[in-house]
Amino acid sequence: TGEITSRSNLTNLLKAFSAFKKRQKSSMQLLITSEQKKIYDGFATNLESYKFRNDVKILTGLTMQENAKIIASAYGMVYAPFYESFGTSLLKAMKCEVPLITSLTGVIPEIGGDAALYTNAENFKEIAVKMMQLFRDEKLRKDLIEKGKQQVQKFNWDNTVSQVWNSIEKTRDI
Repeated sequence: TGEITSRSNLTNLLKAFSAFKKRQKSSMQLLITSEQKKIYDGFATNLESYKFRNDVKILTGLTMQENAKIIASAYGMVYAPFYESFGTSLLKAMKCEVPLITSLTGVIPEIGGDAALYTNAENFKEIAVKMMQLFRDEKLRKDLIEKGKQQVQKFNWDNTVSQVWNSIEKTRDI
């Protein structure tokens, strides 16, 4: 979910999903969602020649509510961008009790904590291994969901306001 840009690493996601489909022979589909309508041209071109293109659905122009419903119905979320400055998508997934596979870039480890499987965004084979791990291990999946419920509690407006106020108080004492 999020913007469909070159930074989103969707080509490696397609490669990882292909490796997953070849090994698992499952009926899983890959849903790529965005509240924006624009799709990165290079990605559209890659998708046309992709073997499992019928198992990939691109849903753009979604409302926040539509996007939330799709996230909540997902078996898992793979979000492995090359860089992320905040990670709203991760918080949405944890709030919807969806386990995460994500990259070790930017602020993602701080947001995901121990509630995610981490992968190298540049290595599609590693992403695929994490996808298979999540698919095969229901105990791991449930554990990540429980940890996600706890992790998402750290990110709420009350905590944010409190931290900002504490910072203001500290500067007044200087």
